[in-house]
Amino acid sequence: DMGNFVHAILERLVAFATTAKEDGSLPTDEEITEMTERAVLEYVERISPVELRKSKKLSHIYTRLKSLALLMVKNIADEFAKSDFTPAFFELSIDGKNGNPPPLEFISEDGFTLSFSGKIDRVDLYRQDGRVYIRVVDYKTGTKDFSLDDVEHGINTQMLLYLFMLCSKSDNAFCHNIGVADGETPIPAGVVYLSANIPTIQSPFSEDAAEIERKAQSELKRSGLLLNSAEILHAMSHDLSSKILAGIRVKKKTGELYGDALASSEKFDSLYTEITDTIQKISLELRKGRAGATPLRYGSSDPCSYCQMTPLCRIDKIQGGKDNG
Repeated sequence: DMGNFVHAILERLVAFATTAKEDGSLPTDEEITEMTERAVLEYVERISPVELRKSKKLSHIYTRLKSLALLMVKNIADEFAKSDFTPAFFELSIDGKNGNPPPLEFISEDGFTLSFSGKIDRVDLYRQDGRVYIRVVDYKTGTKDFSLDDVEHGINTQMLLYLFMLCSKSDNAFCHNIGVADGETPIPAGVVYLSANIPTIQSPFSEDAAEIERKAQSELKRSGLLLNSAEILHAMSHDLSSKILAGIRVKKKTGELYGDALASSEKFDSLYTEITDTIQKISLELRKGRAGATPLRYGSSDPCSYCQMTPLCRIDKIQGGKDNG
């Protein structure tokens, strides 16, 4: 539910904080704070019964989440003040309705159609020389790091799937609405996780609120995969901020960009093929009825640690290890 709260508030506030007023200026910090107060109050009134609104526990939770939302909105507003990308869509449904992008479809090896839909937290656009670049952003209420190793093991593919949903087709209402030329497709610019985990700041009482906020801002994390193009990266962040372009660094002597978060256009193409193959295999296994007790154990992730059926399971014995029972 906290995730729903953060998403709902950010959907409203990010659009407000990054949209210029009639005089061309962006909302001030005071206006953003006032809007945050209003948005939280309206949200609480909509979801919380009257008799519970005076609960000290709920009041504390809402105040804490409000602080988090305000912290994130200011952070995002600062990002777009130095960026040519613009936040264009919030909670974008992939369903092909009312101008929305159509679902991503695959034809499996045995002739079945696999259709993927979903809802994307935020879609950012950048237009240059008749081309439209797309960046997909996902808000997380905990810490989340993007890993290509995860993708290669067939897990945490959701963000890339969303990106490919938007960029793999042409000549549909969504492409036309965002200005993609006939016969062309949008270009993948990247995927980004923005951590919405409220930071805990160890600070002496002598520090003022501005200094504490600065430290809190520094704790907000981004992680993802970005197109390896100097032009696009400068468009994302004019000063190539390592906080915005997470995982990317600049060599001082040459100005060359490097880092694990960079991927060429060819890499995005290969990831699309890789994910397609993974989906094909999973689909085929499901339709064959194969549902053996063989969860993926990879890295530090062990799904068996969270399983309530562990006392009854013999998975370790089946796989040649010790008997869990």
